[in-house]
Order: sequence, then structure tokens, then C-alpha cells
Amino acid sequence: MEPPDVTRADDPRADPFRDLRAQARAPAGARVVVEGALAVERLLEGPFEVEAVLATRSHLEQLAPRLDRRPEVARLATTAQLLSEIAGVELHRGCMALLRRPVHAADDPRLDAPPADRSSVVVVAAGIGDPSNLGAIVRCARALGAALVVVDGRSTDPFCPRAVRGSMGHVFTQPLVVATDVADAVRRLRVAGRRVLVATLDEGAVALPELAPPAHAVLLLGNEGDGLAPALLALADERVSIPMADGVDSLNVAAAAAVLLYALGPGRRP
Repeated sequence: MEPPDVTRADDPRADPFRDLRAQARAPAGARVVVEGALAVERLLEGPFEVEAVLATRSHLEQLAPRLDRRPEVARLATTAQLLSEIAGVELHRGCMALLRRPVHAADDPRLDAPPADRSSVVVVAAGIGDPSNLGAIVRCARALGAALVVVDGRSTDPFCPRAVRGSMGHVFTQPLVVATDVADAVRRLRVAGRRVLVATLDEGAVALPELAPPAHAVLLLGNEGDGLAPALLALADERVSIPMADGVDSLNVAAAAAVLLYALGPGRRP
């Protein structure tokens, strides 16, 4: 087996990968470290600008078919022990990649696109502060066939390490828009032919089993503690709630997303 390229934790080529805990707490920057072979595989399959992969030799061999199609991506082999020293945590799973943070268009045309013939749902995540929750919402959206996820500027960064981890790398496979004006985004989706549903605990909401799912929906999900802002609530065509057992006042927002997306039906298999 070939010797590793990076043989010391202080190798300057490893600097961008250093101390994942500090990166998770740092303000959003130009680069993102993606850890775990599965997430890196999904990253390499997409159109994203990847600068380098730092991994064990066995993981580089596993990724070789994808890396061979991306000759611009630097490959750096090292050991699992050195990866842990560099990252400062054991979460790397033998593989890390350096991503140039995607730049989202201020005026994304997907918000105005008419829905496809088959039923579809757009998920709007507004003010989701927990990266793990946002990642799980994206993962649910991908698994249950959502056409698009819209994340507002008040939410956590969907490309931060915890969100990527929570999504199992599906922030790189799920169509996603970061909207600076989420109310405007919802209005545009509505004009394009979608009915806006708001997940809420309000007594006047329609219980989910009684809801007649629209062919094309916008599902609005709000902050884990504060819910949705009044300006967003005012855009709702219908408010819907998930019936729960006595003594339980709410579901985790990602769990609620999974239940609601399944009930709305775009990802069901015959």
C-alpha cells in the first residue's frame, strides 16, 4: 500500500480541516468541511465546488470512481489516527472533504416555476435554529419526495457540519433554496400554483387525518420554540395540526415534517 501523503498533524495542507468543533461554532465562511464517506460521496456527485478530500487510503480507493471524474479535487491520504488529531473529534469516519460554500442566487427561478404534473410539496423551513433539526428536515424532504426545500436567512446554515451530518449528506442531493425574504418566496410559490399549509398547534387547525391534501402544497414549518411569524401565518391557505396523545404538547419539528410530508403523499410508493 502506498504511504500516506499527510504524515503529521501539523502539515499545513491539513489546516482547513482542523478542529471541527471550532468550525461548527464559527460564523459562516467561504469553506465548509464535510465529514463521513457517505456525505462526501453525495457531495462529489453534485455540482458543488470541492477543493480537496483528506481521507484514509481505503476511503480514497472507495471514492476513486467519483474522484476520477473530478480531477480538480486534490486527494490527500492520511491515517485515521491523524484525522482524529486534525479534526479534534472522532466524527470524521475516515474521510473529510473541503467544500467551497455554495452561492445562492438572490432571485431563484425555482420559486416561480409551475408545479409538475404529479403531486408535489415544497417545504419552507423558517427560523430553524438547531442545525441537527434542519439537517433532519432536509433528509425527510429528500426521503419523502419534496420538490424543493426553502430555508430562510434566520435559520441555521444548511451547510454547517451538524446540518450536513443531520441530513446524511442530503443537503447535496435535495433541491434547496436559501431565501433572504421568505415571505416573498412563499408568495411566489403560491402564485405559481401551490396551496400554503401551515403546521401549527392552534385549536382552529384542521386535524391531519381530516385534511384533503392539495395536489401541490407549500408546507410551512416554524421555529422550534416561537413558531412562525405573524406575516407568514397570514399567508396560510390552511392550518393543519397533528393529533397527539394527551399530555404531549408537540413534536420535534423534524418529526413533524416527516409525518406531514408522508400524509401529503408526494413520496409514497404504490
